[in-house]
Amino acid sequence: MDYESFQKFMQKHDFDENELKMLNEIMKWCIIPQNKQKTKRKTYSFRLNENDMIKIKSIADIQGIPYQTLIGSIIHQYTNGNLK
Repeated sequence: MDYESFQKFMQKHDFDENELKMLNEIMKWCIIPQNKQKTKRKTYSFRLNENDMIKIKSIADIQGIPYQTLIGSIIHQYTNGNLK
């Protein structure tokens, strides 16, 4: 059951305040974490052209994000066919 279905279920039935609190706690600890499982990350090392790295750090700085996040985003977009 996803969060939206759970909310519809709760609206359909007449629960008192204590029952609603208990159901919300169940939702927080059981249902929501299943839907928000993070993908595994692993550390890799690779060599890059120094000038490319300077440019990437500059772009990341302008965007206000860490350069490793930018690199990960670029690789993710490329592997999913969003960059060519």
